[in-house]
Amino acid sequence: MRVRSAAIALLAALCPLGVVGAAPLDSLLAAIAAEEAAPAVRVRLFIKRGDVADVYYIDRIRPGRLRVLKNPRQNGLEMIVIEDRQWLRTASGWKSAPAPADAISQAAPSLAALLKNGLSSADERVEQDGGRVIEGEISWSASTTCKGKLRVRIGPSARPTFLNFDGECASKPTVFRQAMSYESGFVIDPPN
Repeated sequence: MRVRSAAIALLAALCPLGVVGAAPLDSLLAAIAAEEAAPAVRVRLFIKRGDVADVYYIDRIRPGRLRVLKNPRQNGLEMIVIEDRQWLRTASGWKSAPAPADAISQAAPSLAALLKNGLSSADERVEQDGGRVIEGEISWSASTTCKGKLRVRIGPSARPTFLNFDGECASKPTVFRQAMSYESGFVIDPPN
C-alpha cells in the first residue's frame, strides 16, 4: 500500500497538469481552460498570409475588458471593449457604441473547438522545467480552409505560453506565432 501511494505521488509530481497519461488533446484543453480562468492575459500575435503580415497586441482583463491593437507601428486599428461599451479609434478619433453582447468572446475563434474538431497525429513531451510541448496536424474550415502543423508550448503553470502554426489557408502559405503571458499590472481604461 505504501509503495503504491509513493508511486502515485511520484507520478503526480512528474505530471504537473494532473493528468497521468492524458492524450495530447486533453492536455491542450486543460491548458486552454487554465488560460480562460486567468484574471489577465497578454497576447502578441504575428500572422502572415501569403505576402501580407499583421501584428496584433491583445490584452484582456477578466471580467469584461479587452484591448486590441492591429499593426501598432503603422497606426492600425485599435479597439477597446469594457463590459457593454466599445470604442474604435478611427482617423477622426475615438467612436463609442454599445458593444455586441458577445463582443469579447467573438474577438477570436474558439481554440478549444478548433482543436477538438481538427487536431490529429498529435504527440506530447514533457520538458525539463515541467512544461509540455504538443505537436500535431490541424485543419479547420471557417470562412476559408486551413491545414498545417501546430506546436503549442504549455508552461509549468499549466497555461499555454506559445502557439505556432505553419501551413496554408485558402491555398496561401500561412504562419501564426502567438506568445501569451499572464502577469497582471496593466489596465484597460476607456479612451480620453
